[in-house]
Amino acid sequence: HFPGSEAFSWEIPSIRPAGKTADNTASSRPQVLYFWATWCAPCRTTSPAVELLHSDAKGRVDVIAVSSEKRDVIETFVAKGGTTLTPRSS
Repeated sequence: HFPGSEAFSWEIPSIRPAGKTADNTASSRPQVLYFWATWCAPCRTTSPAVELLHSDAKGRVDVIAVSSEKRDVIETFVAKGGTTLTPRSS
């Protein structure tokens, strides 16, 4: 979609905060969906820039990390300090 156009609808379960669901109506701010995996080598290269965007644009842009990995794999990675993003498991 292009700036000013209506975004497509989406909804995914959340890990942080636990038990919540994230969707495109959760915020009026622009949203960046970052598709990643704990095992992904290119993600390790890209993630620092995404982390910086998450930190610098906090409150103006929502950066949401999306992974298809199992919840326990993502939770272990997050607990070890692997990301400051809000991982979502599809």
